[in-house]
Amino acid sequence: MQDFTDEQIERITDNLSYLDKETSYDDFLDEITECCEMCKRYGAARLLEEVDPIAYRCGFSDYLDSLSDSYYEIDEEYYLQSEVDEIIEEMEEEDE
Repeated sequence: MQDFTDEQIERITDNLSYLDKETSYDDFLDEITECCEMCKRYGAARLLEEVDPIAYRCGFSDYLDSLSDSYYEIDEEYYLQSEVDEIIEEMEEEDE
């Protein structure tokens, strides 16, 4: 993980919206289980969380691990890596 300066963190958090991890995970589950009739009606994420909360939390943990390649975690929030890199690049160009 990249170490950010306080200035970079402030600029990133001021200019970008963080990724709501649970909403993103729920959306992911709902997208991949469209074939299930019950899932279409209630949402796969909601069904899994209510029927098997342990499986839901384990899956959520695995999902967060998968984000590590495309997101930065800054102050316990996730930000899209490409957007963060773009801001860092702009800051470096301003400093030149």
